[in-house]
Amino acid sequence: MTTCVKISQKITENCKDINSGCKLVFGVQSSTTSYVLGCVSVSEDPVKRLNYVHTLLPGGVQVLGILSADADPVSKHRDVLNCIDQETSRLIITVKKGQTQIDSVHEFSADGDCVQLQWTLEHIDLPSICVVARTRCQISLAFPLPEKGKWQDSLNTAIENIKTGIASQSTMFRLEQANVLLCSSGCYGLPDDSSIHSLVDMVGDENAIQTRRKEKKQVTLLFEVYTDMCNGCSEKVPSCSPVISYKTGPVKVTNLLLNLDTVTLLPTSAHISDVSKGLSVSLQRQLVAMETCISQHSKLKSFVKPKSYHCKPLLSDCVFSVIYPDSFDNKQLELERKQLHECLCFALDRPLFRRVNRFTFPGSHDNTGGYLVNVHEHVPRSKVTGGTMCCVQGSYTYHHYMQDRFDDNKWGCAYRSLQTLVSWFRLQGYNDTEIPSHHTIQQTLVDIGDKEPSFVGSRKWIGSMEVSFVLDTLLGVTSKILSVSSGAEMSSKGRELQSHFQTQGTPIMIGGGVLAHTILGVDYDEVTGNIAFLILDPHYTGAEELKIIVDKGWCGWKGPDFWDQHAHYNMCLPQRPCVI
Repeated sequence: MTTCVKISQKITENCKDINSGCKLVFGVQSSTTSYVLGCVSVSEDPVKRLNYVHTLLPGGVQVLGILSADADPVSKHRDVLNCIDQETSRLIITVKKGQTQIDSVHEFSADGDCVQLQWTLEHIDLPSICVVARTRCQISLAFPLPEKGKWQDSLNTAIENIKTGIASQSTMFRLEQANVLLCSSGCYGLPDDSSIHSLVDMVGDENAIQTRRKEKKQVTLLFEVYTDMCNGCSEKVPSCSPVISYKTGPVKVTNLLLNLDTVTLLPTSAHISDVSKGLSVSLQRQLVAMETCISQHSKLKSFVKPKSYHCKPLLSDCVFSVIYPDSFDNKQLELERKQLHECLCFALDRPLFRRVNRFTFPGSHDNTGGYLVNVHEHVPRSKVTGGTMCCVQGSYTYHHYMQDRFDDNKWGCAYRSLQTLVSWFRLQGYNDTEIPSHHTIQQTLVDIGDKEPSFVGSRKWIGSMEVSFVLDTLLGVTSKILSVSSGAEMSSKGRELQSHFQTQGTPIMIGGGVLAHTILGVDYDEVTGNIAFLILDPHYTGAEELKIIVDKGWCGWKGPDFWDQHAHYNMCLPQRPCVI
C-alpha cells in the first residue's frame, strides 16, 4: 500500500490546461512510495489509450491514476479509474483550474473509498530510485498468409503465441556482465533471497554513468533472453524433451526477424524474484507495439521491419520506447511523432522522438564524435546569492582550438563557438547536419556572397553576424543579435539573457574585440543587480580532459569583469524552430 507520493516537478506544466476532464498519470511504485513521473491525455476510449501508453512505457512503469481539476473526480471519472490495474495504488491528484498548484492526493481503493496521502513535489532522480535493465534478443516471427481473411489476424495469433512463450516458466534471462540466470521460478548464480543490489554489485564501472558530481550511478543491466516459443506447450512438457510442431499442406508463410530491445525500471527496493517478471512485461509490451507497427505500415507483399528507439525527453523524468519502421524517414514519421507528443502532453514545438533523440546507454555508440558533452554540468555553482539561474537546455559538445587535428590557435574561436551551437541543434534532433569544418564555414559565407573567394582557406576571423548567416544557411535557424557598446554594459542584459535561456534554451555565441566565447547560462538577481555568466571558452588548446577544463576555468561562472570593459560585443542568440 502506498503511504507517500512523490510527484515530479515537471508535471506542473501539465496542470495549466486542465479545466475539465482528466489526465492519466504514470510512474513507478516501490513497497511504500509512488513516484509520479508524467501525464497522459485521455482519449474517448480509456482502455485503448491505456493499452497504447503501456507500449511506450518501460517495464516497471505503469499508469497509477488520474490528474483532475474537478470538484468530485471519483464520480466524474470512475470509468477511467476502473480501467486502471487495481493491483496498483490508484491515485487521484487534484489541482486548481488554470493553475500549476496541486491541491491534494488520494488513493482510490477497490471498495470505492478514498484515503488522503502525504505527497511532495520534487525533482525525481531516476538513478536514485531505479536500476535500468535493458533486454535485447532476436525472435523469429512466422505467420501464414491466408488466401481468405486478413493476414493481420494471423500476425496477431503469432504474436500472442510468442507472448505466451515469454510469460512461461521456461524463459531465462542471462545477465551479460555476470554468470547469472533469472527465471520466474528462481535465480541461478545468486541466493534466492538476494535483492536488486546483488545484481548491481556484479557489474563493472564501464556499465555505469556517473551523474554530475554525485556518488549515485545510473546502472544498466544487460540481459539476453532464452525462451521456448512452441505455442505455450513449454508449461506442459519437461524442459529436456525436444518438441517438433508441424502442419501439412501448402501455405504461404512470412518470416520476420524481430530485434527486441526493451528497457525496464527496477526500484532499488526490488527483490530478485521481481526482476524476471519486469523484464517479461517489457518484452510483451514491445511485441504489441511491433505488431501495431507491422499492421499499420505493411502491405501484403511488403512487410516493414520494426525497430525500437528509447528516448528520454528533457521535459520528462521517464524513458519512453517507440517503434518505427526501419525504412521510414523523419518526414514519413511526422504524424506518429505528433500523436506521441499529444498523448504524452508535450508541446508541438521541439523534436523529442526523432531517431537522433535516442538515449545513449553505457557502452553504446553515440553521435557525439568523441567530443565532451555538457561540460557545464560539472562546474561549481555560481557565487551569486539570491539570483535566478537559467542555463542551456539539452546537450551540446565542446569545441575548442586545435581539435580535429586542425591548427586554428589565435584565430578560430568564433568558428569553434559556431560548432558548439550547431552541435546543440544536432543533438536535440532538429537536423542531422554534420559539424561544419572551418573550410565549410568559410565556403558557406562565400557562397551566400558575404565574403570574397579568397576568404576560403584563410585565417580570418568571423563574428556574430557571420555565425548567424551560417546557422541560417546550413540549418535554417534564425538568430537574434543582441549588442552592447562595451563590456561594462553586459550586466544590464541579465533579464534578456534569462528570457532567452528560459524560452529558447540554445547556447549563445558572443564576439567582442579579438575574442569569441560561448555563453551557456546566466545567474541574475534582479534586486541587487548581481550577475554571473556561464562561459564555455573555445580558446582551450589541450586534450579532452574534463578535470583540467573545469579546474582551470575553461568552463565556469564568470563575473562582469570577465568582459573587456571597453570593447563592443555582439551576441548571436539562435532561435529554436517550432518543429517535431
